Amino acid sequence: MSENGEYLYVDYGREEHESTFVAPSGITLPFKTKLKVRVTAPDGRRFVAWQVMSTRGVLYKTDNEHWEYYEEGTGCILAERADDGDGYELRFQGVLCANLKNSDADKKKERK
Repeated sequence: MSENGEYLYVDYGREEHESTFVAPSGITLPFKTKLKVRVTAPDGRRFVAWQVMSTRGVLYKTDNEHWEYYEEGTGCILAERADDGDGYELRFQGVLCANLKNSDADKKKERK
């Protein structure tokens, strides 16, 4: 949820996928993952993004790198490739990004 009450919907899944990571030195490394997200933006646009290597937090990108979804701590960011192709533009910034499903601890409490 953002500070102004907008919601971003994210479903987490697993499926094998391979991408590449370009190190600051320019070396390209293969990166295999099984983690993906299905994102529905506040404006209704939807996409699937795959986890990519990141130095901080958890970063997901679409194969064409048009979208980025980033999580760190309890916050998250959704960014879209700028029209000029140079960098990204912020589309959503969440202050509380958490799975709304009950945790195992909550389920145990409900059974008592």
